[in-house]
Amino acid sequence: MTPAECAYLAGLIDGEGSVMAYYSASDRPRAGGRIHRQGWVQVKVDICNTDERLIDWVAERWAGHVSQVDRSHLSQRTIHRIVASAGDAAAMLDDARPYLVIKGEQADLVLELVRTRRNPGRAGYTAEERAHRIALADRVQALNRKGTRPRGRTRPAA
Repeated sequence: MTPAECAYLAGLIDGEGSVMAYYSASDRPRAGGRIHRQGWVQVKVDICNTDERLIDWVAERWAGHVSQVDRSHLSQRTIHRIVASAGDAAAMLDDARPYLVIKGEQADLVLELVRTRRNPGRAGYTAEERAHRIALADRVQALNRKGTRPRGRTRPAA
């Protein structure tokens, strides 16, 4: 991708997108009836817009699942979205990271989660690895929480 395309993607992620990490501790059924009790961390990059051309532009350059939400029953326009998970999310964030302004810290945490991912097999992650991954996901969620006080400069009183 060109630097201009990567910078544009960063603007889309900062303005129209989300960088997310989730931890699930619930049991997952496996083949053969076994239950996987380790829990897992899932990462995503999600970009939404009411103009389909924008999402098509992203999908032509980066991998992800494209979908739409019909809101005509609410007399509103359809929402188009692209969602990238795991390695696809990492590829998107690697390209956008030098240009991210707002979501740079979330991107760094998600990239660390993706890069430290491994197939733990039956033994699972160690307690330390699991705790570290959960802490990273929790930090991403805390940064994404709405209503938090902005860091840095504040507006002068009128």
